[in-house]
Amino acid sequence: MKVVHVDAEGTRRCYLEDSRGDDEFLVSAGSGKNNYLFWTPLATLRALGAEDAPLDGRALRAWLDGERGAPVTPPARANVTWTSKRFGGAVYRVKAGAAGAWRCCVAYDDGTIERGVRYNRVAWDDANDGEAHAPWADAPNPKKRKADDDPAAAARRAARGDAVRPLLPRGRGGAAEDVAAFFAFVHERQEIWRKRATGGDPPWTDDGLLREYVFCNNYRELDRGTIYFRRCVEQRKRSRAAKRGAAEAPEAAFKDALWESLAYRLLNKIETFASAWRPGGGIPSPEPKSWNAFAAFLRDAHARGPIFSNAHQTMGLERYLATMGDVRARLGALGAEVFALRGDVEAVFKKLRTLNNVGPFLAWQVVCDLFESDVLDAAATEDDWVMLGPGAKRGLARCFGKVHPIDELDLAKLLASVQRDAFRSLGLDFAFFAGKRLTLKNVEHCLCEFEKYRNNGAGMRRYASRAHLDADVVCAVCEDATDAKDADLLLCDLCNVPLHTFCLDPPLDRVPETAEWLCPACAGRWASSK
Repeated sequence: MKVVHVDAEGTRRCYLEDSRGDDEFLVSAGSGKNNYLFWTPLATLRALGAEDAPLDGRALRAWLDGERGAPVTPPARANVTWTSKRFGGAVYRVKAGAAGAWRCCVAYDDGTIERGVRYNRVAWDDANDGEAHAPWADAPNPKKRKADDDPAAAARRAARGDAVRPLLPRGRGGAAEDVAAFFAFVHERQEIWRKRATGGDPPWTDDGLLREYVFCNNYRELDRGTIYFRRCVEQRKRSRAAKRGAAEAPEAAFKDALWESLAYRLLNKIETFASAWRPGGGIPSPEPKSWNAFAAFLRDAHARGPIFSNAHQTMGLERYLATMGDVRARLGALGAEVFALRGDVEAVFKKLRTLNNVGPFLAWQVVCDLFESDVLDAAATEDDWVMLGPGAKRGLARCFGKVHPIDELDLAKLLASVQRDAFRSLGLDFAFFAGKRLTLKNVEHCLCEFEKYRNNGAGMRRYASRAHLDADVVCAVCEDATDAKDADLLLCDLCNVPLHTFCLDPPLDRVPETAEWLCPACAGRWASSK
């Protein structure tokens, strides 16, 4: 059955492969290595148009019963053969061209689809009418690390895999050991944060890689760069509120946060902003006096040393100044356009991608900052959508083996959804920050770090304390720097704003003994995002 779908690049043919009842059908599309399987309702088939048979559910099922056992043509398309029986769903054997290697696609009865499966993961029984027997729970993960020679270590990995396997969907059981390793890594990274936050002495872990190299926190909000950004945002809010006698209007606050995120993330180096370009440093405003002073400082500082982060690729000074100059010129209209989309995470991301020199990685970092500045619509959540960067995609492959792009988001959501049960099954007491689970946004963050870890720290920076950046803190309310009052000074874990216990409203009688403390502004935002 040939279904014709015309797109901008010409005609692309889809083929009918199977059905579930009279109203839902399995369609394959693409050619060569790019072959797809997806379930679609009958109404969608009617919208696309079809040849060779009336678009009636019963007629389509009858057509399938007579034709689905034959190879699909034309030859230019991947050769897909349906097998007559399959425990839990239909198995498709796919070959990309005459000389290509066989792969399998599995369409399960519950509607999930596994693509790009290695041919040798399915034991074909040609003597039994092509029936496929696939022991998925025991199937090897193509991305699994080489086995440890220590039988005890192998037994521990197997036991962890057995613990989390019931949490995985059918067809993903072979990834259980690596999924368990992912959650074990996330737990150990969080333990490092907990021990530091409660005043424990280093080293905070026995893991050599985690001890020697720089790994970001599980919660993006706890990374030093994000904390600095939040501090600048909160200082700006207090300053504006003090001048106006009231909080900013939502759209004005959104534009301020958008500007500050772009100005900060495109450089992404705390030392550059915290320097003496103006008293107290900080992120410049788009106003000519502030921006011109910062631009002049950058030109001078760039001649003396690095001004960009070394954590990711950067664009260079001239492109940075040109990009921010374009943003300044368009800030009013750009801010209004993005503000109108603030309830749709993916739409905000796509709009930011239209900016010159802002690629997917930087656009997603800005979206995260908008979340953490509490300026997106309440309807938008950190679990709605995520832009998986190259590192996160590789981390996902470390968990599940080769992953088709269509499945990446669903598998990331799967990890987010099973985290509590996974930690519980592994016997791990995970220190959820301020009671909030890891959102999809933070799972993407964790996957990127997991890839670095499984890559044995190749190309990573070695750990070096940057605690000097926290020096000389002064209460944001009374601005009294008297040393005698330091014992009553609290630092917010999300924005690093220093506040005396007696300057809070209402004041605190003593310093809290909890591992984390949030200032009133961050506590309200954090509670609303749980």
